[in-house]
Amino acid sequence: MVQHFELRPRQGGETGESPSSVVANLAHRVHLTRQTKALVESGVRELKENFGLEVLRKHQFMANWAWLLIVVTAHNLVRLTQLLGRVEPDADLRGKRFRYRYLIVPGLLVRTGRRLMLKLGEDYPLFDRFVAAHARLCSLSAAGL
Repeated sequence: MVQHFELRPRQGGETGESPSSVVANLAHRVHLTRQTKALVESGVRELKENFGLEVLRKHQFMANWAWLLIVVTAHNLVRLTQLLGRVEPDADLRGKRFRYRYLIVPGLLVRTGRRLMLKLGEDYPLFDRFVAAHARLCSLSAAGL
């Protein structure tokens, strides 16, 4: 989306605003545009560094398009899991760091009495955080969200 800004401040009589407030409003809009651009560039950088999008390895457009959809879907799932599970909300968890801390977990998946159970190792350093995030995500699925 392209945004156009009027660089010439209006006269106070046209809008009822003083010229200084118009300039301040313009500066705020430019700041928001730069901030949005920085977020987009940060997302593209993360897709390249942590999700395998640095090189499109296929020679056909449709294969590259499918790969792009898979990578972006994985990125969105990781971000959604972080958001809904409230996994370290203050930390800057990149995809690779999140994957090694919370998705690659040393444990054993066991079926007993028609139930699946995850037995985590006692030496897993993020045990409390993992269990809390899992409980939050399970409560969302039980609520139908």
